[in-house]
Amino acid sequence: MSWGTYKANALFPKGQKSRVWLIALPVVWLVMVVLGFTLLLKHDTKTTSDVGSALRVSPIEDALVERLGLSENLSHVVVAVHPRCPCTANTLDELQLAMVHADAPAALTFLVYQPESAPESWRGDYFARLRKRFDDATILRDRAGELSKSLDLHSSGAMVVTLGPQVLFRGGITAGRSCRQDNLGALTLREFLDRGAVANSVETPVFGCELDNQSKSSFKAN
Repeated sequence: MSWGTYKANALFPKGQKSRVWLIALPVVWLVMVVLGFTLLLKHDTKTTSDVGSALRVSPIEDALVERLGLSENLSHVVVAVHPRCPCTANTLDELQLAMVHADAPAALTFLVYQPESAPESWRGDYFARLRKRFDDATILRDRAGELSKSLDLHSSGAMVVTLGPQVLFRGGITAGRSCRQDNLGALTLREFLDRGAVANSVETPVFGCELDNQSKSSFKAN
């Protein structure tokens, strides 16, 4: 028997070593679970905009109002979406729920991001999938996010509610990248669609991929 083995056996007799492992393994497992949950929660609640700040915005320029077909007599919800952002599914669920139960009429437009040099096939059947869920919506291709950025929308799931050139709401309508629960953005949108007005305009956080996210915007050139 080596000196190292003898020393280990002296410190932890055979039966005692088994008990040490029985105690240590659950502790290690618990630490790993807590660490994993903490990292997941941190990612899920990582926002790409200011949280609950007062809405500070200039009226939309006339040229952009005309290009998007915004009317002074009709509320308009304009949403920036990235076809490859998994977080956007949560936004679409909240949006569909709000639109279905809306009492005040509102038009809906999607600005679908597409990299500058990407072929039409890059977005796959995303237009068709949007159309299936929101059959009355206007769906526009947004090369390099030009239209979205003109509205100060830089992340997938970000949206504005307008009345003509006036922005009444900007931000996101989810509580996180995957969690579903009531949040300021969704409540504000529902209030607007129910009453045609909001008591207090705020800019809510957006939980989504940045529109120019290179890892999600890559494609193979022909």
